[in-house]
Amino acid sequence: LCTKKIRLIKLLSFYFSSRTPFHVDVFGSFSWSANVYGCKKWILLPPGEELKLLDQYKKLPCEINEETLRKSKIKYFVVYQKQNEGIFVPSGWYHQVTNITDTISVNHNWFNAANLKYIWNNISSNLRKVVIEINDFRRSHNFNEQCQQILHVDFGINIAEFLEILCFIAKRRLFLLKKQGNSNIKNIQCPSSHMFYINDFHIYYDLKNIDTVLKTMIQDKFVHNCSRLYNKCIKFISLINQYTSLINKNIPYVLKTNMLKTIYSLTDI
Repeated sequence: LCTKKIRLIKLLSFYFSSRTPFHVDVFGSFSWSANVYGCKKWILLPPGEELKLLDQYKKLPCEINEETLRKSKIKYFVVYQKQNEGIFVPSGWYHQVTNITDTISVNHNWFNAANLKYIWNNISSNLRKVVIEINDFRRSHNFNEQCQQILHVDFGINIAEFLEILCFIAKRRLFLLKKQGNSNIKNIQCPSSHMFYINDFHIYYDLKNIDTVLKTMIQDKFVHNCSRLYNKCIKFISLINQYTSLINKNIPYVLKTNMLKTIYSLTDI
């Protein structure tokens, strides 16, 4: 579950003693970092531990150190990443990175079906912050649109853009089902000429998670009050359920047969 819009791969060069401030990755995405050269020191906090660092204004510090973390009884991990080593950072893990030597690294951020709900929760949470900040303008006729524009600028993605990604992936998955012989999936046009084979279990997992998030989204008042977004959610919930309802009737067989299939391409994970 990934598109070119959300796939960020960076080749970065850092100098000795330079540092990435205390932060969580964009959108709350997964990330990995591979060291081509040099050594980095990572300090990572499990989700929720960062809340113990909030100041009186509910702001997090830009920098942390082990002494402060120990005194505050905060759980944390320290990792020294050497040349030719890689590290995976799960969603929601705040971290700070210090370059012990000059370094060159390759970094990648992404989200997929596994952390899709977490991404939506972050978008929704940041939207609420925007609403609070500009609440004095609530009576303006385009208040909701202004909130979405600010969310896009501040957080990097808004609800409409997130929904576009979900629908794009759902179309690809449903098209693959049709292409692979499921005659029950109709009226799905191929959204891209770059298609490939993945097994039904993978498709089912992606669609079920997209369906879950879409059903959560329609309960959000911003989505509910925008007929365009709401109707699009309902449309894709209906399309997805056409397939998942068929799978649920025979799930033991599906699990048994599809786990044996080969995933010929992993480029869209």
